[in-house]
Amino acid sequence: MPVNSPFGHIALLRLSAIGDVTHVLPVVETLKASFPEKRLTWVVGALEHRLVAGLPGVNLITFNKKNGWRELRHLRHKLNAATHGKGYDILLHMQVSLRANLVGRAIPARRRVGFDTARSRDFHRFFVNETIPATKCQHVLDGFMEFARVLGAKKPVYRWPVVLSDSDHAYARSVLAHLNKRTGPVVAISPCSSHPLRNWSVANYAWLADYLHEHFHAHVLLCGGPSEYEKNTATAIEQA
Repeated sequence: MPVNSPFGHIALLRLSAIGDVTHVLPVVETLKASFPEKRLTWVVGALEHRLVAGLPGVNLITFNKKNGWRELRHLRHKLNAATHGKGYDILLHMQVSLRANLVGRAIPARRRVGFDTARSRDFHRFFVNETIPATKCQHVLDGFMEFARVLGAKKPVYRWPVVLSDSDHAYARSVLAHLNKRTGPVVAISPCSSHPLRNWSVANYAWLADYLHEHFHAHVLLCGGPSEYEKNTATAIEQA
């Protein structure tokens, strides 16, 4: 189908992980700015929904992978209710894992835009009928922004409108309270990704923290989730 074909209701699919979901936010803002009259629906993972909940101008539909195959039936029901059985004009299929491909199949859409062959895996190409341009050495955010360009968006909007509650602000103030009377920047380090092979070594993180403190008088905060792996990594960095 031609790129300039008309569309009204846009569905985005990006379930995980936290970092990648964060990179989708500017794409959403770009679509809202370029096509303010269009309706946007984002199918996102249950955990990741906690980050983007309250995002204005977007209908967020959660997919909880812990529910197994039953969740696909629940998703179809929610999508059908959201579109009154009419489906979507276009799906921006922004994830190539096998689970995401199966979820994408449950989203009714005429146009299905996915990744180019070089970035495709787990039979992704069989779940889409259009692709973004193939580009070498492209940052994840830039790759995601290609989906907006396919629809005709001209000017990218690099904004991350994470909605923070009063309790979020209160927690941040409590953490930073003891630094208020000190000089120097506050630097947050999140040392753990979703896969250990992507993580830097404890020794390198410790060296970086020492360097920031010695050369910039920085106060380093270690951030992360509640898993034992993340807590143990943070403890090891502190001890080093």
